[in-house]
Amino acid sequence: MTNINGTEKTASLPRESFLRGWLVAPGPPFGESIHVPYNGRSIVLTGPNGHGKTRLMNSIVDRRTPRVFAEVPRKLVAYASYQRAWLEGHIPDPLNNLSNRALIDCGETWRAGNDDKTWWREKLAVPDLRWIVKFQGLDTPGMLSVASADDLHNPQFTVPVAPQHVEPVIERWVTLDADRANDLKSITLSAFRQWAVHVFESAGLRMKLYGNALVASDERNQAISLLPLARAFAHVLGERASARLELLCGFVASLRCSSEDDFSWQATVGGMTLPLTALSRAMSRWSGLAVFETLRELAQSASDAAMLQLTSSNTGLLKGDVPPEILPAALPRPFSTRTAWVAMDEPEVHLFASEARLLGHTLASQAKAGRTMVVTHRLDLAARLVGGCDFLTFSAPGSFECADLPSGIESLLKSLAQHGAGILSVTRVLYVEGHWDVEILNRLFHTELSEKNALLSPFHGVDGAHLAVTSIWHRMMGTPFGVMFDSLTAEHAARKWNTINETVRLRGREYALRQLRYEIKEYKAGKREDLGLLRLFHAVIDGDLGQRLRLVMHGMSDIFQVVHPQVFDIEADSWVSAGFTGQTSFKDFVFEKARINLNDGRSCRLVVDAFDKMKHPVDLATFGQLSGQLRIFLDDDMSMIN
Repeated sequence: MTNINGTEKTASLPRESFLRGWLVAPGPPFGESIHVPYNGRSIVLTGPNGHGKTRLMNSIVDRRTPRVFAEVPRKLVAYASYQRAWLEGHIPDPLNNLSNRALIDCGETWRAGNDDKTWWREKLAVPDLRWIVKFQGLDTPGMLSVASADDLHNPQFTVPVAPQHVEPVIERWVTLDADRANDLKSITLSAFRQWAVHVFESAGLRMKLYGNALVASDERNQAISLLPLARAFAHVLGERASARLELLCGFVASLRCSSEDDFSWQATVGGMTLPLTALSRAMSRWSGLAVFETLRELAQSASDAAMLQLTSSNTGLLKGDVPPEILPAALPRPFSTRTAWVAMDEPEVHLFASEARLLGHTLASQAKAGRTMVVTHRLDLAARLVGGCDFLTFSAPGSFECADLPSGIESLLKSLAQHGAGILSVTRVLYVEGHWDVEILNRLFHTELSEKNALLSPFHGVDGAHLAVTSIWHRMMGTPFGVMFDSLTAEHAARKWNTINETVRLRGREYALRQLRYEIKEYKAGKREDLGLLRLFHAVIDGDLGQRLRLVMHGMSDIFQVVHPQVFDIEADSWVSAGFTGQTSFKDFVFEKARINLNDGRSCRLVVDAFDKMKHPVDLATFGQLSGQLRIFLDDDMSMIN
């Protein structure tokens, strides 16, 4: 990791995903092809029935749908570089003339140039390129195209790429399949065969499976029964799937897989045992998902053990004593990995309220990874996802808008309100001074904001605060909101607010408004934030929004004061030890110390990039002030304000 001036600090963050969306062609009621943007956040599709939400989701999940990337995916960079070499005349044959074997060799042996990205931008005279990847199956070459970000449907060129290099680039979605329970028997049988191969490799056993999955041959070609091993596999699978089912949606059932009966499935609920296919639709589809995710988990764990040769002994393996290294070490989570891509169409259907609430909590937690897509009509479920997702709200068949948070907060609230006020009653908005406040707060408190369904919205300077909080949606829908200013302490703001409220109580609302207008008119000198605070209070009292307002004042001179001095290449343990007393402008202090101009957006972007690379180190004193005030706001019980 490096700081803003490039000095090496620690290991870098994991490689960013450059996925920027999908070019879908869902069919009627949509047009021929549309770009669904992906901003690194999970997606909620909501709106009336018949408008195409499920059709759109299915098109996104389809692995043959073209994907849009901001940069060439790592596995395909060789193809773009080869195409460049051909265009420059260094090689005779373009990619279109290569055989499948030659395509594979190109993807695995061609070395990309360090300046390829710059070269393509200059060659095509397009500053903002997008790379479009299309998977066409394992037997057909895929396609790699490049286009302008402003014109994705007209690529500048398209070349073939080997299918085995395209396939890993396409994200794999976990779906809630209503019919999966009917196929679970064959799915489990196939998964056991795959798992057994990995187990044998891990233990150093040279075994060959027969057509009957419960029999294998050893090195001497003797038939060996795998029934004890299959029983152990089925036992672990059933226990972990049962625990996962309860985590997903609260269903309490004992799921059991019978290896003796071709891996058929049963469930015991309330003392009654039934085949999985005989259960209710909700129970069978959620059980199917729990089993499917557990099979993925067991396969991955065994594959890792085989690759790393983790098992040092095979003693007792064929008797059903499975070494712990082969099995997942941790307790089950709702999904097999925290980064799983999860797509669910009306997951709340057929669930009781308590089960739907647990599901909402599960999906909200999973959505933090930015890889969840949910189609729902249920407002309380959608409300759980507001803080961490973008919303595609449908207003007509085939017509939707994407609310790009946080800048789209007003349109988002408006769209949600069209489908009912319930979702707004559990959503809180925190208005902050500007764009960089949003960026820093999201980095430091994303989890807390998501859990409390809190949205951040910039009002672009203290002078805009009174306009932001008097939105018609605050007046009509009662949305809770907080306001955060720089430079003002919580005590100072609360003291002034309490004085105004006391004036309202003793002298009436109109008198308090006249007094505030006089103070605003006569305000001569002092902090801009103090004047902005007076205007805010006037707007709140005038709109009768006093019960909904929460003041979130951290007392810092600027939001960047929470960032550790070393990010600015200032060698100090804190801003106090660096010499900042708070008596002057923080921006002036930083410019004097590090020659970094925090009034310039480009400089701010460099600081934020360095902050990311250094894994978000903070000044402990100011972080304590900020997190304390934010926690008060997020933990405030606003259920009684209506």
